[in-house]
Amino acid sequence: MTDYKFYPFRFTRLKNNQILLINDFGDWIVLNSTDFQKIIDKQLDLNSTVGLNLQSRDFLTEEYTSFNLKRLAHRYRTKKKYLFDSTALHMFVMTHRCNHKCKYCQASSHETSGQHLDMSIETAKKCIDIAFESPSKYIKIEFQGGEPLLNKQVVFDTISYAKNKNIEIQKDLEFVICTNLTTIDNDVINFLKNNHNVQISTSLDGSEALHNQCRVYPSNHGTYQDFLKKLNLMRKELPFNQVAALTTISKYNLYQMKDIVDTYKNLSFNSIFLRPLNPFGFAKEKWTELAYPVEDFIEEYIKTLDYIIKLNEEGYFIREEFASIFLYKILTPYSSGFVDIQSPSGLGIAGTIYEINGDVFVSDEARMLFRSSGNKKYCLGNAVTKNRREIYSNPILKDILLSSTIEALPGCAWCAFQPYCGTDPIKNFVQFGNDISHKAYDENCKLYKAIMTKLFEILTSNDESKKDILYSWINNTDNLENKGIVA
Repeated sequence: MTDYKFYPFRFTRLKNNQILLINDFGDWIVLNSTDFQKIIDKQLDLNSTVGLNLQSRDFLTEEYTSFNLKRLAHRYRTKKKYLFDSTALHMFVMTHRCNHKCKYCQASSHETSGQHLDMSIETAKKCIDIAFESPSKYIKIEFQGGEPLLNKQVVFDTISYAKNKNIEIQKDLEFVICTNLTTIDNDVINFLKNNHNVQISTSLDGSEALHNQCRVYPSNHGTYQDFLKKLNLMRKELPFNQVAALTTISKYNLYQMKDIVDTYKNLSFNSIFLRPLNPFGFAKEKWTELAYPVEDFIEEYIKTLDYIIKLNEEGYFIREEFASIFLYKILTPYSSGFVDIQSPSGLGIAGTIYEINGDVFVSDEARMLFRSSGNKKYCLGNAVTKNRREIYSNPILKDILLSSTIEALPGCAWCAFQPYCGTDPIKNFVQFGNDISHKAYDENCKLYKAIMTKLFEILTSNDESKKDILYSWINNTDNLENKGIVA
């Protein structure tokens, strides 16, 4: 019996009584209890099928060598590549104004008018200048609000300024406008016709009845019919897939997720992001009305994920984006660009957000925290008055890195799913008053574990059809490693 040494790995048991092993480099394997016990007792034959698989996936080795350690260090650096790429996602708050008054609005938007609620073109240019100083080869500019198209001319001028600046710099440049669609007019349509690298991200919470529960005008009149009219107009005038949508799950539509998926299917969307409610802005004020136990979300999400997979088996391709974030990490050598689930966190490192006055926050949630409470803890500086070095040398970034490196956090350090997971210090601060969460009460932790457990139960099953569908979801995504996902 050949002696062997272990590389670091963790394990957990799945429902089918298989034992799932995951190492620091993101490789995984499932074993039965007998083979697992042999590994622990050092009674496994390295030349057996199981032994060879464990060696090829870097769980075991006959001997530590400098070559293998260098190779494994390269694999680990690949998983953490986003840390070296620097800030790729730059979100711009173009206005605090909005023509909606959604019950769960996390941005605490205003109905009132006035330029004091808008970002000026002078401020936008300063923010673009800071964004382009990022070492990242890829730059995504995402326009948020409020409703950003209420300040549409500055949006247009900012895009033009960035594109002209990029003629010399030659970044991989992309734009996203996050809009409720109801402000779309001929000016916007004509602009988008001439700027095909501008994507549209919108919100759709399900059927008319579900959508109108939360997404309403200040008059309390539902917005669904106007949304649908503008969606059809855009699809008539623009490339079909230029518009993507996501949904926010409140208590009103939590138990109707299947109906939400059917609405997306009926409107020919090929992706859906079943996004849980965040405790910011108006949502926090109406938390009792809108919120639900995380266990209820998990139960409904899992059932809906099965339904989405079933639709794919029946021939309709639709990808669930939350699951796809984890699948990309599980099935590829890379991390994903979703900054909320990285270790250390990508807040400020992979993505930042610029307020209307040029204040730079580490994330949208950090900006929402300031808007709702006045707490400016997670503001890095101001793009109008400071340069990039001054902004990104703010000590709060170091604090975020330390508090979000889950490899060293209690409860995370020994979790089997750690290589695919991450934590959000701002959400932790809101929930626990500390950048580090108490894992026994961390709802994100419960949710992430439940999603990954479900995915591994499929990936380790004998159901080749379902496994093929999960693989198809990451084969049909853009480069999640670098480009991020609209948050």
